[in-house]
Amino acid sequence: METGIYGFSAGVAPLLYDLWLDGGNGGLNGQLALEIKAGRSGRLSTQEAAQWFDSLRSLQAGSVPVALVILDPWQLYLRLPVALARADKRVEPVHVKEGLADYVFESAPSLAAFVDTARLPLPTLRHDDLLLVVSSWLSFLMSASAGQLALRPADAWIVETGLHRLIAGGTLQEIKSQKVHGGHTVR
Repeated sequence: METGIYGFSAGVAPLLYDLWLDGGNGGLNGQLALEIKAGRSGRLSTQEAAQWFDSLRSLQAGSVPVALVILDPWQLYLRLPVALARADKRVEPVHVKEGLADYVFESAPSLAAFVDTARLPLPTLRHDDLLLVVSSWLSFLMSASAGQLALRPADAWIVETGLHRLIAGGTLQEIKSQKVHGGHTVR
């Protein structure tokens, strides 16, 4: 069977995330898979986040470090690659539930610069709208220097956790728009 994008066998493993980010150096510095939960379904439960992290455990087993992020309009859960999580201790990990995430942050402070939250509160955004906001935010993060991010209180954690080293200079792809047809991944 033909292998689909990022080593998944096309037609076998579902694409379980919305955005994929290849960090600088052609993705060799690191990668990030991000899932967005939006709409009127309410807050993401810790059980849902744990199940999502579990479903992507194999992504973090490879030789290239992969960070996992799942977010809703209220919270962002971050699981770092094991090597990175051990290497950087500037921010103490916050374990909500064993095996869930290394860190949990509020989503709104980081995303507020990319949407007028007074007029369009994050919880009212549809999935595609929140995807656009998050894509804009990630594009900014990839092009910003560590010094620029350190000056932005809402995004200082990106540098402090070591995530910036993984994604700096990277490229972003929307993944769920890709369809699997007849064993082939079509972009």
